[in-house]
Amino acid sequence: LEDSREAALDIFKNIIKVIDDHQLNIYNLTSIGAVLKDRLPHILKGNCYAHVLHNGVKHAHDVLKSFITTY
Repeated sequence: LEDSREAALDIFKNIIKVIDDHQLNIYNLTSIGAVLKDRLPHILKGNCYAHVLHNGVKHAHDVLKSFITTY
């Protein structure tokens, strides 16, 4: 689904729409997130904006090239 806003409520509504449209049986599932993690191991869990920023920096700092000097 294309959703330019991608707010948490919009993402939730899109998930429900796909589940309903395809008549998916989601009962007895303990964690859809665990299934997503198995299929997409690089996916990161998003929480509040501060946690998302923290996790982004935590996981990206090893691959970003930077040079820091002290004055």
